[in-house]
Amino acid sequence: MRGRLDQEIAAAEREARAGRGDPALLARLAQLYVRVGRLEPARQVLLEARARLSPLVEGQDGAVDLAALWDEVDDLLQQVERDLAASGRDARRLELVARLEQGGLPPEEHEELLRLELEAGVELHPEPPRCPACRGGLADDGDGGPVRCARSGRDGDLCRHVDARDLYRCGRCGLVARAWSPETQGRLKVGPHEPPLGRLTRPRCPLCNGAVADWSQHALRCPKGDVGQLPRCPVCRQRGVHTRTLSCPRCQGEVATVPCREGARRR
Repeated sequence: MRGRLDQEIAAAEREARAGRGDPALLARLAQLYVRVGRLEPARQVLLEARARLSPLVEGQDGAVDLAALWDEVDDLLQQVERDLAASGRDARRLELVARLEQGGLPPEEHEELLRLELEAGVELHPEPPRCPACRGGLADDGDGGPVRCARSGRDGDLCRHVDARDLYRCGRCGLVARAWSPETQGRLKVGPHEPPLGRLTRPRCPLCNGAVADWSQHALRCPKGDVGQLPRCPVCRQRGVHTRTLSCPRCQGEVATVPCREGARRR
């Protein structure tokens, strides 16, 4: 099959040369190149074909319309350029994976690798555990709970995240994100050494299954019950189910179930 296609390409190349750049012949040659995966030659002949075409054509009735061949060439050119870009991303991704397996990557290239893997929809190579501020190791409970900087905090071995209580590491991509509720904690000024904010889902009412923004208001308005029927939160002792799900801002994966934010101190 491939030998037959190669013969067709050779014949189309001769025909295109004899036709001195006829756009229709060039378009046909480009289609054959695409069929065998020769994207760069296809792009070159499509650019030449489009340069020789006018995008508009005047009909017999004087109406001006888009030229069918120009439209066909332009659509194929856009497809080829998308495929070339995807091929380049795949090559870069495989290069980074090989280097990672050989000895690791610097943080900025590991970030690039994760972005390319997310675009390609393939399995991720998570970042190693790393403190967002000092880039050192992390201490955690190993079970999807909060993490903090692993430095001791003694004898000057300090880091702003030694006593962190609301940092969580994504098990899928390795990103450390902060669980922060603007509704109860106010706005947070994010600095260069602070982790990104993860997305906290709204808790749901166990009576009506509705998403709840304010439990004190919902307790008065719940269509399926009243405040006395709602359970008490084990953290703040107020009525309602205050646990929330934290999603990773990079890979959108579920990071952790976060305890009550209702009693968090506003900053």
